[in-house]
Amino acid sequence: MKTYRLLFVAVLLLVAAYLLFPSARSKMPSSPAKPAANTVYYKWQDDKGVWNLSDQPPQGIEAQQGVVNPNTNIIQSPPAVAPAEPKAAAQTEVTLPGLHYVERAGRVLEDAREARDALNGRQQQLDALSAEH
Repeated sequence: MKTYRLLFVAVLLLVAAYLLFPSARSKMPSSPAKPAANTVYYKWQDDKGVWNLSDQPPQGIEAQQGVVNPNTNIIQSPPAVAPAEPKAAAQTEVTLPGLHYVERAGRVLEDAREARDALNGRQQQLDALSAEH
């Protein structure tokens, strides 16, 4: 009997809170939005050669009418990439712990050498320009 009373009081408090605090209702999830309707637009060129767009047809000027479907995805998706073929089961790779650090250090060292060579080439160009003046 006590449980029913507590349940009744809890439900009563929830209903009162719902009625007394309307701002809480606006935060409740709503049903999904309906798809937007097509939008009609008008396009025309004025006497100065400027193109104009409007949702209302211009007065006394012939305009091209266009329709835009706002539910159309205009962003092109990237092309699908074929999945890589799995390696044959007979080939087994053995990796040593820390080997990827050595490989990464080698790539960083090579990048540093390329940057050094590019900077040396730039310095030679600057030296040649300053020698001319």
